[in-house]
Amino acid sequence: MTITLSDWSMYQSNFIGDPNSAADKYNPNKWVVDLNFDAIAASGIAGIIIRTSIILTKDPCFDRYRAGLERVGLPWGVYHAFDPDRSAQAQLDLMRSVCGVTPPLGVFVDVERGNTTFAGLNGFLTAVDATYGRIAGIYSGNWYLAPHFTLSEQGQWLHRPAWFAGYPNLDVPAGWLHQAREYTLHQFTDGGALAGMPRRTLLDRLHPTLTLDHLLQGLPAPARPRGGGGPRGRRTPPPPPPPPPPPPTQGQALFGLHGRADGRMQPPDFQVVQSARIEAVKLMSTAAPEDVDRLRSIGEHMPIMVRCFMDFRNRTITPQQFADAMSGDLAPFVAKGITLFEVHNEPNLVEEGLGTPGQGGSWPNGAAFGEWFTATVALLNARFPEALWGWPGLSPGGTLPGTRADAGVFLQQAGRAPATADWIGVHAYWQNDAELDAALAEIGRTAGRFPGQKLYVTEYANVKQQPNEDPAMIAKQYIRFVTQLRRLPVAAAFAFVVSASFPGFAFEAWRDEQGQLNLLPGLVGARPPAPPLGRAPGPQPAGDRWWEAWPEGVQNPARRLASPPAPIQMLQRDGRPLSPPVFRQNAMDVFERQGDLLRVLPQAINGRLWWVRAPEVQPE
Repeated sequence: MTITLSDWSMYQSNFIGDPNSAADKYNPNKWVVDLNFDAIAASGIAGIIIRTSIILTKDPCFDRYRAGLERVGLPWGVYHAFDPDRSAQAQLDLMRSVCGVTPPLGVFVDVERGNTTFAGLNGFLTAVDATYGRIAGIYSGNWYLAPHFTLSEQGQWLHRPAWFAGYPNLDVPAGWLHQAREYTLHQFTDGGALAGMPRRTLLDRLHPTLTLDHLLQGLPAPARPRGGGGPRGRRTPPPPPPPPPPPPTQGQALFGLHGRADGRMQPPDFQVVQSARIEAVKLMSTAAPEDVDRLRSIGEHMPIMVRCFMDFRNRTITPQQFADAMSGDLAPFVAKGITLFEVHNEPNLVEEGLGTPGQGGSWPNGAAFGEWFTATVALLNARFPEALWGWPGLSPGGTLPGTRADAGVFLQQAGRAPATADWIGVHAYWQNDAELDAALAEIGRTAGRFPGQKLYVTEYANVKQQPNEDPAMIAKQYIRFVTQLRRLPVAAAFAFVVSASFPGFAFEAWRDEQGQLNLLPGLVGARPPAPPLGRAPGPQPAGDRWWEAWPEGVQNPARRLASPPAPIQMLQRDGRPLSPPVFRQNAMDVFERQGDLLRVLPQAINGRLWWVRAPEVQPE
């Protein structure tokens, strides 16, 4: 039986204040808690985890949430959104003042902001333990834990309840990856429906080896790692598999589409989304917030991204000016539960801000844009702390004097700024199959450059712009492109563009300005279902588990693997990724097989052999 919980912040209630007012945002009088607690208690939900506070500010709905849950007898826990750049003691004092008792479901610390150190976070967790008299849990995800904490550091928290986010599939952090219980709670959607709640909510699934009593009584010690020896060397049996996630069943690289390039979506645009079986949509901030409702009526769990749009042509725009201008546009989207925001677009173009400040530009190079981006995100995050801010996709290609700075150089100049983002956007354009393969390889290099970061391809298209271009060929390219992205940490890829009034985009649009759909939506919509995660995309050899025909142990002679169409991440003998990560795209020889792990290196490098997972490659 699946045990489901929910977690709430103020965004589960109705905001009646001024969206441009920071004072209104955290004013309890500006939030109407219009929840039917009796209906919620009868819905079958097992419990609710409530946010006490974010950094140094109390959640304005906490007291009413707690009172309502206690009235109907629903168990509740709490979490605090921790910021390592602010006083840990002040944050602990705030938590204690907001919630002075030990909650039935325990206490969690939300860890996904700033550059947390192990010493700083561990000290805070220990202080929370002492304050509430039970072990505090961690809420986070691999996108944050991987770049901030080593494997050994993560391993020191295995005794803590682990609450990880992944919509809908979970990317288990390395420290927990080979434990029999790889998580305590899995937050699997931010678009769940619950009786008694007029708005979407977050839902969390308890690990199938646990019961609610484990949370009520305090979590027991972690289960033995997989393969660990029991009494007399017996192996501990693995836990039962987790229940299947809710739809959509695809995990990485959802098939997305860029919304209308200018203004709100129009009725034919939604028809395209339906016909093409689109799984994720990117909107401009110039779109109407009501477009979100229409999209969710098409796909209840559809991820939606919003790009922060502002005209940079011949202007110098500071981070403060940008944040002030965007706040009014973004607030209605945030109120509807949208969390994914791309901060600007193709900043290596002159028309998008590249140039000398005061002379029609806002940044002269990638380093200056990195500083601009970091300052802008800090301002936006202070207003919308629930949002996830993305590094914008660059215009791919080399230098075009007066038009574009080389994308690779610009990214290199930006240094660590992209790694500070919640996710990284990339763009990909091509005119033929060779350029498509080059674009895939470049995305693989970006993934290797920023290990642990989630990527979104926020724009891609065939840009050949020939009136007689074969739509079936283009659809085939788009399907191949998205399918092969599943080998990489890409959450979604958005084809450009559903429609646009600008004539220059007519060859890329999926329908004309008279509302007539072209052939692309139907051709893309007829694509086969995406393969399960971990299975190699493209044609499969006879039998899904072809490698089992090879004997275990050393292969003599070595077997040959075909060159994969996108970079493959190298693994250690135990299946963990190498650190720092290593990707290979050339053909490989298999020198040993252990289960579904294949050794592809004849001799150790730095004392380690390299392996790959058989489902991610193909035999020659």
